[in-house]
Amino acid sequence: MAVDNLNVLWEKWLQFEQALLDAAEFAISTETALDIVDDLEPLIPETEREAIDLLYYLLFGDVTAADEVPAEEQTGLAKISAEFTALINMETKKLVQPRLTTISKSTRSLKKLVKRNVALGKNIQDAFAQTAADLPPLSELESPLDESDTKLLVSIEGGVKETLQIKVDSLNDSILEFESDCFAFIDGFRMNNSLSEEQWQIIYDDVHSFWLDNPPEDFAGAETFFKMAETLPTVAAANKTLNDTISQGYDTIHKKLIKFKKEILLFEVSTYEEILTHSAPRLRDSEWSGANRAAQVLDDAFASLIEILKRNHIMIIRPEIHTQFVAAEHEILIAERHDGFAKGEIIKVMNQGYKQMGQILLRANIIAAR
Repeated sequence: MAVDNLNVLWEKWLQFEQALLDAAEFAISTETALDIVDDLEPLIPETEREAIDLLYYLLFGDVTAADEVPAEEQTGLAKISAEFTALINMETKKLVQPRLTTISKSTRSLKKLVKRNVALGKNIQDAFAQTAADLPPLSELESPLDESDTKLLVSIEGGVKETLQIKVDSLNDSILEFESDCFAFIDGFRMNNSLSEEQWQIIYDDVHSFWLDNPPEDFAGAETFFKMAETLPTVAAANKTLNDTISQGYDTIHKKLIKFKKEILLFEVSTYEEILTHSAPRLRDSEWSGANRAAQVLDDAFASLIEILKRNHIMIIRPEIHTQFVAAEHEILIAERHDGFAKGEIIKVMNQGYKQMGQILLRANIIAAR
């Protein structure tokens, strides 16, 4: 809290308090009737305290000003009152403003998170596109194999290229949709989580009333006052709502990020791994050097994908054979009896899994012994 502002506020309160006393003395000495509410009889204050209380209502309640009080008295008191109100509202705003500032900062942080994951998606997309471009054109190369075997390998490579292009196109659409969805949420998060003028006014009124009901006795008391004002129901409720909003915003984006990585990015990487399992071996084991080069391109691409994931703190889950099945990290596709393997031991890894900062994103698919 800025001490300078609070000093000004305290000085203005002293002026206002003195103006109230002067107006109260005037009302008492002249037996001026203070018209508090239209449908009530005007009241003539008999004591200084009663006069001040009535003047409070004149200034801050749903009231009409007393015609009998001279205009110059009303104008002077109203001017000081307005200045005091503006100053106390400035200090009151500081009770809630930090949370609003946090929301503003949070929107920037959330957008950075989204942009990092969009960049990850584009890196994976580029890796697939580059792989398709690097594959040798087997259909144009001379083959030492017979026509049937050559056509088979050309067909396999053609299918791989087609799959890679589908992945590139699918990722392009998914990345755009993810980015648009997240940014729309974040923009709405920022726009829909500020306080309206009506909400601010309710808080201002409560703090103002709290001050008038419990005016500080000195400057130190004024400093303490605003710490106490934080516990007022309207202030506490606004801060709680804003704190909850910040948490909910991060939770929502976190879920969107996990879904994007799990259902889009890692899905594409995992299905590419299946290409290595089912298509690459035929190319790799062939006597045709062109097919061998194609297999090497596919292997290098997968290694590149793993490096891209590691740079983004996504680590692989690839259990060793004979290690025990762990439900949190492994998913059993097939359970079978197998010599040399105890129950629950891993026989084969079909697809590796992935985790990030200790959180499982995708479990490894395995064959385990039963």
